[in-house]
Amino acid sequence: MVFPEPEINKEAFIRSVELKNKYDELSTKFDVLSPIKVDIKFCSRRRFLSWRIFVSVARYDGITIFSTTTWDYNEDRYPIDPGIYQASLLIPGKFLGPTNYLLSVAIGEPPIKRHDFHENIIQFEVLGKSFDYGRDIGMLAYPFDWQISTISEQ
Repeated sequence: MVFPEPEINKEAFIRSVELKNKYDELSTKFDVLSPIKVDIKFCSRRRFLSWRIFVSVARYDGITIFSTTTWDYNEDRYPIDPGIYQASLLIPGKFLGPTNYLLSVAIGEPPIKRHDFHENIIQFEVLGKSFDYGRDIGMLAYPFDWQISTISEQ
């Protein structure tokens, strides 16, 4: 999805958002076992000391499944100069359960201002079976690690 060039006084904005499959092809349908790549092109018209990109994924009914920013667990917060940049996010396979989703993106200057926000701009679908024997209960398809040990023998 490509956005029109905003007014000249907008200091930072999202230029485009693309979803790509494991073959790096544009798509809106993804296998539950495969990753989803989110590419966000953005523009800065001035130097920013504090900035971040935000992504959230909601289920088709509006319930937010997760949100993330370029600041999550990242101590290296560096300034950006005027220019065009790309931020990429990889949503791992075996994470989202099969259903329809909506993607939202934003660029902001914490804690000062949100410069650009696009809510529910891309609808996409995750297809397939998360687990063997058709158990697809819940929003996530994360394969937790289980440990089994013997306590005593009978």
